[in-house]
Amino acid sequence: MKFFRRMYRKGCACYYFYEMLRDTRSLKTEISLFRDPGRHAQAKQQELLPYYERYISEVSRDYMAISLELSSLLAVFCDVNRPVTIADLGTGFSSFVLRRYAREAGPNACVWSVDDSTEWLGKTLEFLNRHGLDHENVLTWDDFVAQGHGGFDLILHDLGSMETRAKTLPYVLSLANPGGWVILDDVHITEYAPIAKKTVRESGLDLYSLRGFTRDKFGRFASLAVRQDNATSG
Repeated sequence: MKFFRRMYRKGCACYYFYEMLRDTRSLKTEISLFRDPGRHAQAKQQELLPYYERYISEVSRDYMAISLELSSLLAVFCDVNRPVTIADLGTGFSSFVLRRYAREAGPNACVWSVDDSTEWLGKTLEFLNRHGLDHENVLTWDDFVAQGHGGFDLILHDLGSMETRAKTLPYVLSLANPGGWVILDDVHITEYAPIAKKTVRESGLDLYSLRGFTRDKFGRFASLAVRQDNATSG
């Protein structure tokens, strides 16, 4: 059984590499942000690095926190595309990145930071307060759903366990505006990736591997789900 599991994961790794090659080419053709992302992302990594190091030393370990690579891509996306409504599903360092953008963008930009763990919400609030960032709309997943929020320009889906993430994905995808982006973290996990891809396909969104832009030292990477008529195309 262990042998077959190892072979399955090796096969998945090969396919992820193929997806990266295929989708990186498509992203560079179809979405202007990805035509020269390194130039922007490298500067953002250096800008975020001191805060990230503080976060992984004081709040969460680096293998649990969102990667610096994905954090930088989020920051670049926000700077380039100026999203107004943002859903930060699964709080932590992403909350810092997105609320830092919202502070600079002005009163029109609004972030909802949502978690299924009240403990993590508390840690997130403490980190936000420590850096003088807004902490409105920080709430539990149940409250978020009950309040009926929707219509987001940008969604990061990094909520809870992988089982929770897969279960909530159809609803999360429905919250995106036409032209909205949904970033799915941790699609390197072989048990989650097929479910996520099937759900995105059935929801009518296009899916791209962000392995070439977000892969970190642990082998983690994200994917991007985009509705047709994306405003960043061209």
